[in-house]
Order: sequence, then structure tokens, then C-alpha cells
Amino acid sequence: MEEIEIVWKAILAFLKEDNPTMFSIILTILGIAITIFTVVYSFMESTFQKVITLENENKNATEDDPIRSSSLKFSKRYFNVLKGFNSQLKHLIYFNIFLLLLYGVATICTKTEWLQLIYNILSFIFVFLCAFVLIRYIYAYNKRYKI
Repeated sequence: MEEIEIVWKAILAFLKEDNPTMFSIILTILGIAITIFTVVYSFMESTFQKVITLENENKNATEDDPIRSSSLKFSKRYFNVLKGFNSQLKHLIYFNIFLLLLYGVATICTKTEWLQLIYNILSFIFVFLCAFVLIRYIYAYNKRYKI
């Protein structure tokens, strides 16, 4: 019980102080998240164009092609997976920008210790949310491709 109290006091002391390291981590995560968002968006665009092409081929075809139909079904499912992942990334980017603005306000208002405490707590929540989204994506990837 004493160990938990010691750890808890250390965490609270860390959360109450100005933490430029956390600012650097969050700024780095923002850059990485924007890069991943852009890459996934380009995959979405190419998949969307493939879906449009396959749908046009299905409309103009005189007979059903099972390969084209399965490719269309796979492309639509893949597009929806990418869309969901990009939506989660978009929310993380918004939260990240909010944290950076909050850090700016907290550094301007140096006499408000509670604002710094709120920023640090939200920063930890943000880092855990990033890890959660990444773990969910890796789990879905492994489940989908059975690696």
C-alpha cells in the first residue's frame, strides 16, 4: 500500500509541474499523425477510384463476372476500413491541436497551476488514446490478414 502511495505522489508531482518534454512528445505525435493521415488518405483515394471503375465496368458488362464482383466487394470493404481509421486519426489530430493550444495558454498564464495540471492530465490521456488506436489497428490488421 505504501508503494502505491509513493508512486501516486510521484505521478501527481510530475503532473503539477511545467512539462516541456510532454509538449515535444505531443508535437512529434502531431507530425506523425498528419503523415499517417495523408498516406491513408492517398490509399483511400486510389481505392475509391478503383471502386468507381469496377462499378462502371459492372454497369457496362453484358454478363456477370465473379472476379470483378469479388474485387468490388473487397475494395468497398477495404475503403470502409481505411475511412474508419482515418476518422480516428482525424479526431486524434483535433485533440492534439487542442492540447498544443492549451499548453500555449498554460505557459502564458504561469500563475495558474491548475491549468498546467489539466494540460498534463489531458496529455497523458492523449498518449494513451494514440496507443489504443494503434493497438486496435494492429489487432484488426492481424485479424484480417491472419498474421
